[in-house]
Parts: sequence; structure tokens; C-alpha cells
Amino acid sequence: MNKVLPIAVVLAVLFSVFILSSGCEEQSQPDVRKSRLIADENLRLNAELQRLNRQLEEQTKLLEDCRREKETVVRESGELANSVMTAFGECKEQNLQLQEENQNLKAKLKQLQDEIDEAEE
Repeated sequence: MNKVLPIAVVLAVLFSVFILSSGCEEQSQPDVRKSRLIADENLRLNAELQRLNRQLEEQTKLLEDCRREKETVVRESGELANSVMTAFGECKEQNLQLQEENQNLKAKLKQLQDEIDEAEE
């Protein structure tokens, strides 16, 4: 659909130029001038159409680049989230182990303190 519209416009312009240039040979001077003005306008419009088509292609490429970059960012952020969650789980597990070791050391310290207290008595 996007490519059909510019082609249709170009064909319409060319058809208009052909119709205007293939009139009777007994055209008056103002009609020839008017035809030339129309032909010049058609050439200008055709150049403008080509410029806009190039600009559209560039914007389409930029859009595709942005989409690819977005997909990369989403994928990498998902990987980062997984990595963070894994590290968090490991830290939590290590924290539980350290808490248990801390409790054991406190119990051992209390036991040693009690032994010292008994030895002093």
C-alpha cells in the first residue's frame, strides 16, 4: 500500500503531462505557457516525492534499529534480573548459614564462659 501510492502519484503526474502536451496544435500562447508551468510543477512535485520517499526509508530503517535495540535491552534486562535474583538467593542462603554459625558460636562462647566461671569457683 505504501509503495502503490507514490507510484500512482507519479503515473498521474505523467498522465497529466501527456494529456496536456498532446492537445491540439492550434494552442494559443497562454495554453503553452500554462502547460510549461504545470510540467515544471510536476517535475518539482516528483523531486519532492522522491525526497520524501528517501526520508521515509531512512525513518523506517531508524525505527527497525530502535526495535532491535529495544529487544536487546529487554533481553539483557531480563538476564540481569535473573542474575540479580540468583545472587540474592545465594546471599540469602549464605546469610542463613552465617546466622546459624553465629548461634553456634554464641552457644560455644557461653559454654566456655560457664566453664571459666566454674573453674574460678
